[in-house]
Amino acid sequence: MRTLLACAWLLALASFGAADTYPRQPAVDVLHYQISLEFTDASDSIEAAVTLHVHIREEGTSGM
Repeated sequence: MRTLLACAWLLALASFGAADTYPRQPAVDVLHYQISLEFTDASDSIEAAVTLHVHIREEGTSGM
C-alpha cells in the first residue's frame, strides 16, 4: 500500500513539471487538425502532411 501511495505521489508531482510553458495566443482558435502519415515497407522513411484550420479572433494578430 505504501508503494502504491508513493508512486501516486511521484506521478502527481511529475505532472506539475510537465506543464506547458509556451506563451498562449487567445486570439487564435484552432478549429481542426488534419494529419496524414504514409509508411512504406520499401524504405525506412515516413512521409507526413499536416493541415490546420484556424480562426483568427482579433485583427492584427501576429504569429509570435
